[in-house]
Amino acid sequence: MDVAIASVNMAAGEEIQKVFRAWMGQYRDMSHCNITIFTDCNKLKEYFSRCVFQVIIIDTNVAQNSGIEFACELRKCFKNFFLLFVSDNADLIYDSFVAEPIYFLNKKHLFTDMKKAMDALVKKMFLGRENVPFVWKVGVSNKSMHPKNIVYIYKDKNALVFITEKGSQYKIRGTISQIEEDLKPYNFVKIECGCLVNLFYVSHIEGIQLYLKNGTQLYISRRNKHLVEQSFYDYTHQ
Repeated sequence: MDVAIASVNMAAGEEIQKVFRAWMGQYRDMSHCNITIFTDCNKLKEYFSRCVFQVIIIDTNVAQNSGIEFACELRKCFKNFFLLFVSDNADLIYDSFVAEPIYFLNKKHLFTDMKKAMDALVKKMFLGRENVPFVWKVGVSNKSMHPKNIVYIYKDKNALVFITEKGSQYKIRGTISQIEEDLKPYNFVKIECGCLVNLFYVSHIEGIQLYLKNGTQLYISRRNKHLVEQSFYDYTHQ
């Protein structure tokens, strides 16, 4: 797991890193956790264009006290990351919602708030479970994929097409019913008989249209509409 911290200075960034690592120590993924501290937001944005961070922690005071605006800028470019805000101004909590943070941490209560932030990440199914990929047959070879990296899966004749967060496509022989139960714990929902979608990548729902964060539109069957809406509501309000 790769984590970025955007802080006003290195000392403040190291303090956030110290607290983050203290709580991350209880998870198995800790040994794979790489943390990079940035005091220059432009460098973070440039770096992120080449290397994806799964978690970004932003001090609201960075970028001339425009940390929220910077987070929104990142969302427009990259979208799929978990965001935490750290601030000494609790009044900004409602303003921060526009950037879709997982948690807003108060600097005065950084240690206790970080534990709550970790719990929120666990509920989003990003942490707290073994980082073991599924292995599917692709042609004459096996393809290993983590469910969290799969955006959606749709049926194409006698095969399934897996669409990943990087835009790659993999065709695998099988049926939706064969993999549906395996993927339910990872927040996948069936939007129609031939399509499963990872709720993490869903932006919003309008009528029978489901919009992904990358702009893709998918059709929801009327039979599944209520289930999809309820699943999306439960996921976003965890």
